[in-house]
Amino acid sequence: GSALARTARNMRTPVNAKSLVPFAVHRMPSCARTSPSVALSSTGSETAAGERDAVPTRHGKLIRQVPNMLSLSRILFIPVICFLWLSTLPGRELSCTLLFTVAMLTDFVDGFMARSMNITSKFGAFIDPVTDKLLVCSCLVLLATTSASVSLVVCTIIVVFREIVVSALREWMAQRGQRDVVQVGFLGKCKTAFQLGAIWTFFVMPLVHTGQQHAIAQSAAYGLLYASTALSVVSMARY
Repeated sequence: GSALARTARNMRTPVNAKSLVPFAVHRMPSCARTSPSVALSSTGSETAAGERDAVPTRHGKLIRQVPNMLSLSRILFIPVICFLWLSTLPGRELSCTLLFTVAMLTDFVDGFMARSMNITSKFGAFIDPVTDKLLVCSCLVLLATTSASVSLVVCTIIVVFREIVVSALREWMAQRGQRDVVQVGFLGKCKTAFQLGAIWTFFVMPLVHTGQQHAIAQSAAYGLLYASTALSVVSMARY
C-alpha cells in the first residue's frame, strides 16, 4: 500500500522543464542548435550566391544563341529583298543593296562569334550553310528572272542544281552515319563568298549610272559569278 501511495505522489509531482533542456539540446542535431538569426543569415547568403551564379548562367545561355539567331535572321531578309526588288518603289535598288549587305555581315559575325567565343554547336553547324544556300539561291533566281542575261540564267541553274545534289548527298551520308565525310570544306566557303560578292555587285549595278563605272561593276559581277559557278562544280565533284 505504501508503495502504491509513493507512486501516486510521484505521478502528481510536476516535471521541471528546465531539467530537460540539456538533454534536448544534446539530442538535437548541430544545424538545429544554431540560432535562428544565424540560420536565416546563412540561408539568405546561400540564396544570394545562387542568384548571382544564375545571372551569368542565363546570360551565357543567351549569348550562346546569338550566332544561331543571326543565322536564322538571314531567312527573314529573303522575302523583304524579293518584294523590294520586284516592286516599283523608289529607292528599291539601294534598299536591296543595304539589306543584302546586312545579311552578308550576319554571315561573317555569327561565324566569328562562334569561333572566337568557342560556342559552336551542332545546330549552328547545320543551320548556317542552310541559310546561306537559301539566301544565295533565292537572290540568284530573283536576279535571273528579272534579267535578260543568258549567262546569269545558266549559272543560276548550275548553282541550284549543285545545292540540291550536295544536300541530298549529305542526307544520304547522314543516314549511313558518315555525315562528317561531306562537311563544308574550304572550297565550299570560298564558293559562298564569291556568290555573295557576285549578288551584291548585281544589286549595286543599277546604282552606277556612268558608263565606265557601270562597265566595271558589270565585269566584276560576272567575273565573280563565273568563279563561284566553277567553284560550285569543283566542290560538288570533290564531295
